[in-house]
Amino acid sequence: MAVHSRFRRVLRTIVPVAALLSGAGAAWAGTLASGLMLSTDAQRLDCFLSNVGTKPASISGVQVQNGGNTILLLTANSCDTLEPAGNCAFSADLDLRFSARAVVQFRGGAGSLRGQCQLTSSANHLIATTELR
Repeated sequence: MAVHSRFRRVLRTIVPVAALLSGAGAAWAGTLASGLMLSTDAQRLDCFLSNVGTKPASISGVQVQNGGNTILLLTANSCDTLEPAGNCAFSADLDLRFSARAVVQFRGGAGSLRGQCQLTSSANHLIATTELR
């Protein structure tokens, strides 16, 4: 009986520690990304995010990459914490590769973020759009 009791005490200690180390109970984290878009007429990639859920989502990072995977300098970024029904946007000017894709890292709001990116010309004309998934 003493061995059984000691075993139960060890399990009561190990199980919570294992759950903590495995990330159980941690905030859900995720990534949204667009496909690569190309156009010699495009000057800029503009992206828009919306939180359609009932809980806040924290945007931990946004990036725009060209077709060679070089990270482009953001020219605008209003994304931080998105409250329910909140919106934000970020943009980057394209380089000589005339291509771009967006990547968004977030915490919380699993399944509640929606996003779209668009290529825009220097005359501010819409050229193409794609979803962030």
